[in-house]
Amino acid sequence: MPRLAKHQKYRDNIPTKDPEEYFKITLFLPLLDSFVQQLNDRFVNHQNIISGFQMLVKSSEFDEETLRELFEFYANDVDDFDRVKSETILWNRYLTYDSNIQYNNVNQMLNECNPDLFPNIYKLLQILITLPIMWGGEIIFHTSKD
Repeated sequence: MPRLAKHQKYRDNIPTKDPEEYFKITLFLPLLDSFVQQLNDRFVNHQNIISGFQMLVKSSEFDEETLRELFEFYANDVDDFDRVKSETILWNRYLTYDSNIQYNNVNQMLNECNPDLFPNIYKLLQILITLPIMWGGEIIFHTSKD
């Protein structure tokens, strides 16, 4: 059992009956709270940025503001916004040009993407492959079956 001091300065002074409960209150629960908060900050709060990848995966309506958020978040990895915008428009045209091609995963799209023609799209698809995805409150990582 931890000792209790009147003027504790360097650690928590929580009255408990056993060391296990003290450990749980002072270390384990704050660690879990911190972990959950970091997951929320990383995935839930960046939902608009993550949804910007949707324009790269399937041909959808072009939303310049969503693309701008994606660009600003990954500005160190891609060129200027005008290039990213024009590549995204061309990439969407490329995806809709041949509707016979069906992509089962992002890895197939990355293999199909020409890094000389679409360097920014290629880089963003690489980033997308490395991101885990939230599905029903569980984190699912992209897996390659190739």
